[in-house]
Amino acid sequence: MAKKIKIELALPHPKLWSNRNAHWRTKAPITKAYRSLAYRAMNYEMARLNETGWNRACLSMEFTFKDKRRRDVYNAAQAMKAAIDGCIDACIIPDDDWKHLLGGGLRGNVDKDNPGVVMIFDCLD
Repeated sequence: MAKKIKIELALPHPKLWSNRNAHWRTKAPITKAYRSLAYRAMNYEMARLNETGWNRACLSMEFTFKDKRRRDVYNAAQAMKAAIDGCIDACIIPDDDWKHLLGGGLRGNVDKDNPGVVMIFDCLD
């Protein structure tokens, strides 16, 4: 059976989206907090599953929005950079370069009661 780790996070803060021209000073603490949130979630899942980390993985993301407004999932994926870095900090894979992290699918859904994002890492070792 293929190894897989799934973490669920809140949607990224609006200032992390690329079409928001936030000043670096206001964006930095938000980036740090979101990265830390992903780090803690990944650390928890790795400990729960007794995983020590992999060499390569494929990352898929599923975004759930609270309404049916038109959204760009590629822009949403770019806003996840801090979360991806937090998962790398947790040592799921050595780096997020092209040798270690492959892009998987991006999906969007609507659920007004449970907006968020699910990150799914599939082991490629």
